[in-house]
Amino acid sequence: MAQPAYKWTDIEAVYTAVAIHGNVTAAARSFNPPMSNKTAANQYEAALSRFHKPDVRKMHRQAVAYDPDNPPECELTERVRHPNATVVAFSDAHWTSLHQPRSLAHEALLRAIPAIKPDIILSVGDLVDMGEPSRHDPIGWNRRIKVKDELEAAKQHLDDIMGCAPKALRWWVRGNHDDRFDKYLALNAAMFEGVEGFDFAGQFPDWQMCHRLDLNDSVVMHRFHGGIHAGYNNTTKSGVNFISGDSHALQSVPTVDMRGRRWGVQCGMLAELTWPCFGYMQGNTRLWTPGFAVLTYRNGELMPPELCEVISGVAWFRGQEIAGKHRVRVQAGRAS
Repeated sequence: MAQPAYKWTDIEAVYTAVAIHGNVTAAARSFNPPMSNKTAANQYEAALSRFHKPDVRKMHRQAVAYDPDNPPECELTERVRHPNATVVAFSDAHWTSLHQPRSLAHEALLRAIPAIKPDIILSVGDLVDMGEPSRHDPIGWNRRIKVKDELEAAKQHLDDIMGCAPKALRWWVRGNHDDRFDKYLALNAAMFEGVEGFDFAGQFPDWQMCHRLDLNDSVVMHRFHGGIHAGYNNTTKSGVNFISGDSHALQSVPTVDMRGRRWGVQCGMLAELTWPCFGYMQGNTRLWTPGFAVLTYRNGELMPPELCEVISGVAWFRGQEIAGKHRVRVQAGRAS
């Protein structure tokens, strides 16, 4: 019997879950609501047979004498050891055009980097929005955004960021919006694989890309768990410090167990909440907060993370106003 024609987005989600949890059954349970084992197994097999992905199950690793001290290379994961490093981590910029003004969080980032002098600049994903290649329908009669415009905006903004710390290492942990570029072409123009320009990473040669970055004692992924308790669940269920984006929340949540203290860091959003690409919210509110995170490692251990947060029109970092202008709220009926 022919296998169901699953979408690549579904196949990749299952494949990534198997890579994280080690087997198909645990991966199926990790979805909300849980996925059937048969569906997860079919999609995982599709990733191996149709897209020639390596087998990342723990059983397979044991069968080839898996060595935990020397794990096999996987295109999804990169590992960096920088025991004494300062890292500026930002995410969810959702850039769409150079005509779109820089956000306040973006301005704060450009001012903070030269002062902090980071060893690593870390993007935690979704720097572009890629609304056009996505599977989502447009909101009303919103103007269509061209992929070309998004790429031009991202290249210019990233050049500006690199110019603030030209010697820093640069990592881009790709998010689901970033992946829309390759996904669309893989589904609709697979015969062009390998042709210059048909690869998202090739558009940004100055940035090293991956889907998971193991940085010292931390794991960096665009998303793992969701919801209001994402930061806590990420570090509790992974067993390590966990740095993430996707939720647009800006938080540093500690957890303590017999192994010590760990942090679940969510890097907020570099975008503005009012941008048209978020029209699907239709005025609803969530725990979205513009800003970014600064991570400090000493002897390979993550120190308490620091956050730059936009509050009432001002970007605050270490108790100082680094961008924006404070708005004084006046009681109704009185002059300022």
